[in-house]
Amino acid sequence: MKIDRDKYRANLTRYTRRALQALPDLDHPKILDIGCGSGVPSLELARLTNGKIIGVDHDAVALKKFKNKAIEAGYGNRIETMLISMEGMPFKDESFDIVWSEGSIAFIGFEKGLVEWKRLVKPGGYIVIHDELGNIDKKKQQIREAGYYLLDHFILNENVWWDEYYEHLSKELGEHYEDGALTLEGEALEIFKEIEMYHKEPEWNRSVYFVLQKLKR
Repeated sequence: MKIDRDKYRANLTRYTRRALQALPDLDHPKILDIGCGSGVPSLELARLTNGKIIGVDHDAVALKKFKNKAIEAGYGNRIETMLISMEGMPFKDESFDIVWSEGSIAFIGFEKGLVEWKRLVKPGGYIVIHDELGNIDKKKQQIREAGYYLLDHFILNENVWWDEYYEHLSKELGEHYEDGALTLEGEALEIFKEIEMYHKEPEWNRSVYFVLQKLKR
């Protein structure tokens, strides 16, 4: 039994679009998607811009899926994937117009990500971060101290994650139960655990988008 998470993760690309709309129109922007996974937000960025996108992740299976989807969508010539760590990425300073990160900065820490990724962005360029909500006032302070201007931010509450993602996964799991085809192992088990965690602590699913501009020298 295989459940395609991306089918439901795509419901959340409306917030990717909202974040992108906070940026000015850029001609052929060079975009780095850090922790791109199977590329749901990146594919939306490719659709909405005429830019070149590099997606980096440490998950080879997800990257292969992403690359195949990019080719199928006709973006193969504009999307490149790299199997690397998000720490110490081998890009020259000021290589990108936009750095994009949805759900990945938590792996190295919000403040550390702001500082380390800043060198990758051109002066006056942009960083978009989707992260767990946490202490939003502290994060705003870290943004200022790291040398960014906060262009916009908006919050996704726990209901968004249920209505647009987890509820669909839950229904699909239920359908497989009814068919007698579901064995709780592998990805099905992981999804089940995530849904259980959501019900126990739904507030932990609140998240926030930050749209930042790197201050010019």
